[in-house]
Amino acid sequence: DQDAQAAAEMIVEAMLMSPNFLYRTELGDDTPGTVNITQHELASALAYGLTDNPPSMELLSAADEGLLSDPAELAHFARDLASTDGARDKMAQFVYWQMKLHLLENSDEVEAKLASSLMASAS
Repeated sequence: DQDAQAAAEMIVEAMLMSPNFLYRTELGDDTPGTVNITQHELASALAYGLTDNPPSMELLSAADEGLLSDPAELAHFARDLASTDGARDKMAQFVYWQMKLHLLENSDEVEAKLASSLMASAS
C-alpha cells in the first residue's frame, strides 16, 4: 500500500515541521493587550527551566488548583525542583559548557567530577 505509506510519511513530515513539535510555547490566557501565562504554562516553564523535564503530577495538580499564583507555593515547588537530580545535571551541564570544560583533554572525567561535586554540595 504505497498510498498508506505516503500518507504516513506526510503526517510525520507535517509533525516534524510544526513549531509546536520543536518548541514549547506559552501563549497565556485571553486577556487583551497582555500575556498572562496560565498556571500550566507556569508549571511547564518552571519544570523545564530548572530540570529539562516535564512537570510532575504534583506540580500539575497544583496548577489545576491555581496554587502557583501564590509566591510561597511557587517558591516551594522551585526549591523542590532545584533539589532533584535533573536540576543538578542541568546545572553541571551549564557550568561544563560555560567554563568550556569540554575543551579539556579529560573532559568526561571533569564532567563526572563536577556532577559529583554538585550532588555532594546539595546534600
